[in-house]
Amino acid sequence: MPWFRDGMDRKKLGKWGDKSEDEVIAALNKSETLETEVNTLKTQVADKDKAVTDLQNNWQAVKQKLDTLEANSKKQDPPPKVDDEEPDFITDPNGAFNKKAQPLAKAIAQTAAMVARSQAQQNLTRNSKDGIDGRLFDHWGAEIDQVANNTPIGILGNPMTWQGIFLQVKGYHSDELADPSTRKEKYAFLEPSSSVVNQPDAKAKDDQPTEIERKTAEKFGIPVEEYMKRKKGMTFVGA
Repeated sequence: MPWFRDGMDRKKLGKWGDKSEDEVIAALNKSETLETEVNTLKTQVADKDKAVTDLQNNWQAVKQKLDTLEANSKKQDPPPKVDDEEPDFITDPNGAFNKKAQPLAKAIAQTAAMVARSQAQQNLTRNSKDGIDGRLFDHWGAEIDQVANNTPIGILGNPMTWQGIFLQVKGYHSDELADPSTRKEKYAFLEPSSSVVNQPDAKAKDDQPTEIERKTAEKFGIPVEEYMKRKKGMTFVGA
């Protein structure tokens, strides 16, 4: 049974003019289903397009980071600036004086330190029974110097500083000194039979170096005569 009403132009209806009402309804239902499927496909395509765009953006970001890292890896730090120009005493008197005085000040500080070291050892020898502390100072010389390396050079010119360092190192070995068997094994030179070892020569003249002074000069790598000459010009505080 035709679905159209009387009076309609059948030609204008085209192929639908021959369809029944049920066929038209079925076609309409199918068209709605197809429209839903098309919309679903459009959504899926849009999602895929967005995913592709996101991947492209992420790749661009990663590529920029890689390019930055590569560029940074090729960069080289500029060579340190070397100031070869000597400060002028007219335009920069303080700078010129400081630059000239630095080596001299360093040499004076080092000389004061090595003389104070020797003076400290002599003080310990003189003020301890049988000169035991003086000989322990010589025995622990490497450890004492290691502590001194971490001490400001400015205070190493005082013998009291070296005596303080000696007491610090002596504290490290207090257990060894307190144990008779360990003391005899490691510090045999402290036994009465060897009590004269490393004792300074009490009869030596003032201008003759003692054994301690000879070892001190050797430790600092200078001739003993030069050491004695420098020592005569030093004044000690707290010696």
